[in-house]
This record gives sequence, C-alpha cells and structure tokens, in this order.
Amino acid sequence: MLQLYTYVRCPIDTEDSTHPRTFAMAKIVGIDDFADTADLEFNDNYGLREYYTNFPNKCTMPLSFLVHCKIMQGAIVLYRGQRHRILSGKLDKGTDLYWYHIYSLSEDIVTHVSETELIASFNDSYINPREQMASYEFQNPVWFFGRTVVNKAVKQIENSTYGFKSIAGCKIYLKPHQLKTVVRCLSGNTCRYMIADEVGMGKTIEAASVLKIYIADNHDKKILIVAPDALVEQWRTELAFKFRLFEGLNANNNSITLIPVSKMSSVLYKEWDFVVVDEVHRFVNSSALYSSGLALSKKAKNIIMLSATPIQSRKTEFHKLLTLIQPNKYEFMSSEKFSNLLDMQSSVIKRIHSAYNCLDDYIAEIEDSEKQRTDETEELFEDLIDELNKVQKITGSEIVRELIDNISYESKDFGVSKIKTVLSFICEGYQLEKCIIRNRRDFVKPSIDFKREVREIPYDIESDCNSTEYSIYSKLAILSDMHGRDLDFSADIIPLLRAFFSSSAAFRDELQKHSGKSLDELNLLAQKWVSEDVTTIKNIDRVLANLDNEWSRIVGVIDFLDQNAGDKKTLVFTDFRGTFELYKKAFDKYFGADHCCYFSETMSSDELELNTYRFQTESKYKIMLSDKSGGEGRNFQMADYILHIDLPWSANDLEQRIGRLARIGREADKSVVSIVPFAQNTIEQDLYSFWKDGLGIFSKSQSGLEIIMPEVDMAIIGAIANDFRHGLSNIISEIAAKVAELNETVKLERHFDIAQYKYHALNLNIEKSIEMYRTLETDLFSSSMMGWATLAGLKCSSVDGDAVSFSAHSFQYNAANNSLLIPPDMKKVIDSKMNQMQNRIRNLNGSSSVGVTTSYIMGTFSREKAMKSDYMHFFAPGDEIYDSIIQNAVTSYKGKCAAIAVNGPFAWEGFVYSWSYVPDTVGLLENNISIRKLAQYRPYVPNFIYTNTVSIGKYDIPESLVLSLIEKLSTLRESELRKSVEHIGKRSSSRSFLGLPKTYPMSNMMLFESKHPKDIWEDIVRSCYDNARASAVEEYKKKLRLKTLREILENEQSELEASVDFYGAANSEKNAMDNSQIILDAFRKAAVVLDSICYVKVVK
Repeated sequence: MLQLYTYVRCPIDTEDSTHPRTFAMAKIVGIDDFADTADLEFNDNYGLREYYTNFPNKCTMPLSFLVHCKIMQGAIVLYRGQRHRILSGKLDKGTDLYWYHIYSLSEDIVTHVSETELIASFNDSYINPREQMASYEFQNPVWFFGRTVVNKAVKQIENSTYGFKSIAGCKIYLKPHQLKTVVRCLSGNTCRYMIADEVGMGKTIEAASVLKIYIADNHDKKILIVAPDALVEQWRTELAFKFRLFEGLNANNNSITLIPVSKMSSVLYKEWDFVVVDEVHRFVNSSALYSSGLALSKKAKNIIMLSATPIQSRKTEFHKLLTLIQPNKYEFMSSEKFSNLLDMQSSVIKRIHSAYNCLDDYIAEIEDSEKQRTDETEELFEDLIDELNKVQKITGSEIVRELIDNISYESKDFGVSKIKTVLSFICEGYQLEKCIIRNRRDFVKPSIDFKREVREIPYDIESDCNSTEYSIYSKLAILSDMHGRDLDFSADIIPLLRAFFSSSAAFRDELQKHSGKSLDELNLLAQKWVSEDVTTIKNIDRVLANLDNEWSRIVGVIDFLDQNAGDKKTLVFTDFRGTFELYKKAFDKYFGADHCCYFSETMSSDELELNTYRFQTESKYKIMLSDKSGGEGRNFQMADYILHIDLPWSANDLEQRIGRLARIGREADKSVVSIVPFAQNTIEQDLYSFWKDGLGIFSKSQSGLEIIMPEVDMAIIGAIANDFRHGLSNIISEIAAKVAELNETVKLERHFDIAQYKYHALNLNIEKSIEMYRTLETDLFSSSMMGWATLAGLKCSSVDGDAVSFSAHSFQYNAANNSLLIPPDMKKVIDSKMNQMQNRIRNLNGSSSVGVTTSYIMGTFSREKAMKSDYMHFFAPGDEIYDSIIQNAVTSYKGKCAAIAVNGPFAWEGFVYSWSYVPDTVGLLENNISIRKLAQYRPYVPNFIYTNTVSIGKYDIPESLVLSLIEKLSTLRESELRKSVEHIGKRSSSRSFLGLPKTYPMSNMMLFESKHPKDIWEDIVRSCYDNARASAVEEYKKKLRLKTLREILENEQSELEASVDFYGAANSEKNAMDNSQIILDAFRKAAVVLDSICYVKVVK
C-alpha cells in the first residue's frame, strides 16, 4: 500500500497512456482514499525546468498508475535543507519504506534516513528492469543498444583506473606507480602523505590527481596549494591544462587557493580541508619556513607534502620531514628514540639489499640453466634462504619464519614467487613510516632514464674578437680576490659572474644593480661589449661566412642551430632577461620570425599561448627561446635538443631544466641532448666540467640525490671564493667521491623500496590493467559518448581528423526530452577561460577549421593528440559534456528494457540479461571506512558486466550464438539498427512485422500483448529471471577470488602487526588492523544487480 511522503514512479507519457514509455518520480503529498488518487509533487534539484519548461510541478493521478520506487544511487537529495548524495538504499519490509545511507556534501557525515525525510528530483528514480519487462515497458531498441555500448565502456574505464574515472580524462599518461600513489592516498578517511618520489616521476601529477578526485567526491571544500615562488606559475599551468582545475571555484563549489611560499604565513590561521605543499625539503634548513609548514600541517584536515627523496642516514633531516607530515607522532619524539628506530630499519635494509642481489643472481642462473636444477641453482637458493633467515633473526617475526619455511626449491618456479612474497612482506611490514611514498625511477616501464648526451660549443675568450669580454673577465678575477671590502662574494661577485657567462646585455643589467661600488670601468667595458654584440647581430650573415675570425658565444649558438640542429626542435634556455632580448633579435634577424617561438615572463598571455601552440603543433617553428620562466608545466618533451645559453649554478636548477625534456611522455628511445656553449680556460669551463665529470648530470639523472644538492651548490661558491682560478677544478674529484659514497647509501634504500613495489600483488595488477586499457581508451571514449549523445539530444560537428566540436546550438530539446538529459551548461563550457583562450589562439594562428567564431568547443577523444597540444580539448571522463552524456546513459531507464525480433541463422525466443556486481558498503559506512578503500582490491572481485540468456521453451542453441548475435547488433549504427531489428514495443502500426504480411490491423505492442496475457507473461518473466539470476550468482562466486583476497587482507594485517611489534605504532595503525573482515564482507555480500533485460525473438 502506498503511503504519504513516499516516492513513486508515475507515467507522464502524452502519446499513449495505455502503454506509457516516459516516466518521472514524484513524492506523494496527499492521498484521497475515496477517489483512489494521490496528489503528487515533482521536485527539481538540478534546475531541469530551465530546459524542460512544460514539466509539471504538481498533479493528481490514480493510485493504480503509481509504483513505489527507489531513489537512484548517487542521486543528489535534500535532507533538512542540505545537499546529500545517496550512497545505498534498501526496502524495509516491516515499514514498507526505503531507507538510505546519505552522505552530506558539506559536513563529511553519513546519515541513515527514510525516504519520507528526503527531497529527491523527478528524474532520479530507479526501476528494476525486470519490473519494466513484466509491465510491457518495451523501450525503443536503439536506446537499449546505445546504453549497452556505454555501460561496457564505462565499466572498463572504471576497472582500469581502479574506480578513479575522473582522472582518466586528465591530459596525463598515468603510470602504474602514480595510480598506486593515488589509491594509497585516497584509501583512508583522511589523507596525510609525503610524496618523495625521485626526480622525474611526476610528483605534481600525483598530487593533482588526488586533488582532482577529492574535488569530484566532495562539495564546498577549501583547498590550499603552497608552492615555491618560482613554481607557482608551473602549478597554475599544469592544473589548468592537464587537470582543468583553476584558482577560485571549481566543480561542486570547491575552491582552490594557490599561493607562493613567501606568503605562507598569511594563511596559517585559516581552516583548510586539503593542503598541498611543494618542495618541503627546503623548509628543513629555514626555521621560519619550518615553523610555518608545521603550523599549516597541524591545521590541515588532509595534507600532501611533496619533497625530494629523503636519505634516511641524514637522521636529523629525516626526523624533521616526518614531523612535518605526522606532527602528533614525531614532534616530541626524542632524537635518541628516532635514531634507534632508524638503526632498526637500517639493519633490515642492508639485509634486504643482499637478498635482492641474491634473488637477481638466482633468477639469472635459473634462466641460464634452462630451468634445470643444478648445483649452482641449489647453492644460490641456499644463499638466498640464508639471507632471508638473517632478516628474520633481526625482526624476530614468526610470520616471516613461516613464510620462509613455505618456500620450496622443488616447486615449479624454484620457489621464486614465494621468495618475492617474503621480500614484499618484509619491505612493507618493516618500513618505518608508511606516510612517506618513495617511488623510484626503476618502477617506470618503459624507462624514463632517457639516454642523455651533451655537445659542446667552446669558444676562446682570449681571441681578438672577444678582447672586451676577456678584459671584463680579468677584472672580475681581480675583484674576486679583493672581495670583502665593499663587495660581498655571494651577493655581488657570484651574480656578476653568472650574468657575465650569459651575455653582454645580462652583464650590463646586473652591473646596474650594484651601482656605487666602484665599478665604473666595468660599466664602460660592458657598454662596449653590448655594442659589439649588437654589431655582430646586425652583420650576422657576414660573420657566419667568416667564422675563423669572429667566433663568440652568440655566433657559436647561431651557427650550431643553423648547421647542426637542422629539422630538430630546440629549446633554448637563458636565465636572464637581457640575454633573452639580445638573442631574440639575433634569431629573428638570421632565422626569421616565422621559424622562432619565444616564451618570456614579459610577454602577454596571448603571446605566450600563441608561441607555445606554434612550437607544439607547427613543423616550421624549430626554435623556442625561453627565459627562466621556462614554460614550466607545458608539453615541451617533444623537443629534440636543449641549448643552455648560460649554465645554471645550481644542480637542481640544471636537472630541472633538462627535465623539461626528460619526462614522462617522451619517446623512450629519444635521447635528451644538451648543447652547452662555454668560454675556454675560465671558471665557466670548470663549472661545466664539474656538472659533466663531477656529477655526471649530462649523462644520467641525479635521482635520489636532490636533497643534498644545495650543499653541492654551496661547495661551488666556497671553492671559487677560496681560489678563483683553480678552486672549482680542484674539488671535482672530491665531490665526485662524496656523491659516489652517498649513491651507495641511496642504492640500499632504493632496493628496499623497489622490492616493496616490484613484488607487491597490487602493483602487478595495476600494471596489467593500465596496459590493457591504454590500447583501447580512444575507442572507449568515442564509442561511449557519441552514440548516446545523438540519441539524447546533444549533437556535434566533425572538424579535422578525429576532432569534433560542440556549440551553443548542440542541445536539442525534442530529442533530449525522451531521456531527460541534464545538459552541461554549454554557455559556461564555451565561455570558460580555458576554452576561449584555446579558440582565440587557434584563430590568431589562422586556423581555418572552425572559422573566426569562438562560440564552440573543439576537442578529441585521443589522449595522444590531446597531450601533444595544450590547445585541444579532451573529451573524456571529467569533462562536463562527456560526463553529462555518460551519466544520462548509465542511469536512464530508457536503455534498460527492450523487446526485439530479428532475422537470424537459427530460431530462438528468450531473454538476454546483463548483470553487475555491487559491493555491500553498509558495513564500511557504519564503521567509518572510506569506500575508496575497496579500489585496491578490484582485481580480486568481478567488476565486469556479466551477460547471460534464458530461453522460453526448449531450444538446442548454444548461449554463445545468441550473445554473439546481440553483440553484432550493438555495433550497428542507429540507422542500420532500425532496419535490422523489429521494435516489438512499437505502439503505432507501420511496416510489416519482420517483412511478413500483417494478419491483424494492430500495433506490434498490441499484438504481443494479445499473445502474451499479463498473468502468463508475469510468470514467464519471473521464472526466467530467477534462473538467470541464479546463474549470475554462481558466476560471481566462481570469479570472486575470495581465498586470494582473504590472503591479501591477512598479509596486510600481518604487515601492520609486524610494524607495530617492531617500531610501535599510532592508534590509527592499530585500528586499521581491525578492518579486514569488514572489507572482505563487502565483497562476499555483494549484490547481484540486474542492469538490463531484452526479450529477443530470433526468426530463422
């Protein structure tokens, strides 16, 4: 019996009230028992009436028309005036009311309430497809097949991204280690992690990915990002171009504030829901920054800190970093206690390093012996077991003892898999602090340790053509020896030297900053030098024709680009504005403005974007000259060469420069080639030798050593201050030896992290999942979006290649009315700053693909094409247009039930069912466990759409043949589908049924109903459903790897117990050990849910 204030599904079909196909959800606000009618109220939580103006607010209907219904999972409802999201719902048979777990979008609270207390929107009803079938609600087959395609694609996207589908649409190549980091950061109710990956691993990408998902999951949150002053623009650019995140309001009314570190003190007293702080390792040596960072950490509910990879042997530094991320645990821990904890881990690390090397040797010997047991393999096995026993002795763990005892040399794989399990267990369980994530470059396949090469452009500063430059250098040498009078070495001499080894213009500009310090003679020489360079540029063609007499830095650079760069794209860097302007004139004069691009902080935003667009997309633009702003956050990894007009005096700055090319997304076999001009027999040549020979920075990445590089920088300055001419060359061997020694320490720690990552089951599953998905994603995005978009009333136009565009006129009301599509705010999408900038830049560049209007949005479904250009929109999950279409398809009742007849090679009649499996999250919600926690266990549970059939009557036809026929129909275009299948639910008389003469002057629907009376039809639908569901349940049980999942959860619990026993642990870690059974139950008690049903009659 229907009750007041419950929700019902009611027909609103104006075409046919006998066989309605259009429905809405309403709340009963009054019941007239005498008239058997109900007063209904249609609520609108999404502003749909802006588009569907004829939709009623209230009406009265006969009770017989109404069906008590459930509110859709994920729907936004109002509860006590506040917005909430439906998490789960269940009918209470005692009260005959639906009860829901709802999540507050403003308070992070889950509440259990009845339907009578909620206000839900008229388009958010859920109907079981079985009920649709039993009541003859046969929707048009084009909806059914359109939704089938979408649903399979969405499920595959969700599985491959471990449920984090919003990052599938970001302009990034998400690597397995990055997805693992995201899973880890979001698996708890709060996030407090320090991401300390080695250089080039994409720390910013990982943090921004976490933010993207956090913003998608939450409402009304305040997010703060704190970045070094020099990196603020990089953050701004990467958030916008790669993640479509912007300062100010974002999706779900979440706001982002981005500030430089220099302004951090101004935000310490505000409450923040999520904080990201970049380069926190720099805080360690500044008491003011450290205090501010610690205060901010204490105020943040969730926080991610990005740091260079800490080296644990530097105990004080490591203790400070851990205190920043976990102040409650480490702030008042004594240095002695912390040192003892580190020593305990260090003993484990050393043994793991030995075991890791032994395992490599063992695996190699197994391969060499062609998988035959030999004396050598047996000996290596015994050595390996001996190493593992030594680790067990240190830990005293009986669990480790049992794991080692279970390793058998006689097993099929020589015991290798179980050895890896032991190593993974030890590394996970005996990691001192799990809040620090250290991804190593060894994790990435293909490798991002791109081959590095260097090419030199030396020139003789003592030659006649460089006499002025040499005179200045000689005087700088004298000034260096005299520092301490009116000149400070670090504040005056070093800046002058840096500018001198850039250009005449940079040196002149720097001199002006040191006025009043007896530098008049240098000023005169600088003016003369500038004049000489201007003359050289004016006569550059003549100069290049007679190189023997006039070889200088600027001439050498232009000659290299002209003679050696050829058709290569070259990124040319300088840290100085004066140098930038000087070389811009030179490049324009010699190469022509139509071959050069420029990127400078002095340029307008339109100029920057146009130049970036041209360098990325136009083959004739070969050179990009950039100042220190460096185009950070832009996609320049496609460049072939990087030319350093001036060498940085900081190791990390130089590594970061090279990293503009040596980054994820670059072709694996493409070397990173540095071009270095330098003045011979000067300290610049010594600096170049220091970077090249002392640190090897031009031949390999300095990953893992970033945190000690500031000390290297200080050593450079100290060496030159002590001995201007020879100090730097004298310390090269000393520094090289120290770095090599430190590298050995880092190597031990790296092997510990590698073993933890490499042999962990979660990481292996993630790698397989991403690899399989990446080959299919473009088709998944396009097929899932475009078919349903046309049906639902959002049409696009094709442009060039696989690019498509939408305009303000794309939304078509008549078609959309069938599906009640919640359209994206097209005006907002088209008028967004990002889209308007992209369109404007294309127009400035003379693009003819879309005319001169900017009232459109153009994009692609190809990640590769979207990533190659910052100016191509990416239609994928997270995009408003894509999401509106997909959400409509997945939730639409229109595509869940159909009845068709089709010609085929066999005769058959029955039902085709699609099922999905939904974990029981009630236990998680009641125990305050994040639903995101389930993401990491996806590989062990069925997450696919399961399809099966049940025939009506006896047919000796294999199920695979029926499913193959349905699959073939789902690949047809809409026009082809309409010709190939007969819509049994058609309510008007039209063409003959499957080409046979009509015997009865009635519609398909009436004919079907006459041959299948309601009481008989309901019994057929119910009995076939029961059989199909039993089969689906059995399939779930068969595919559910419950034993493996239980072992994984038990291992995780054992790892936590091991850590608690060995190091001691916070209460949060102890509590986490009690969650395994709840997580297991969520999958064990999963609901098998009917997703769609189709009656099929195959006529031979």
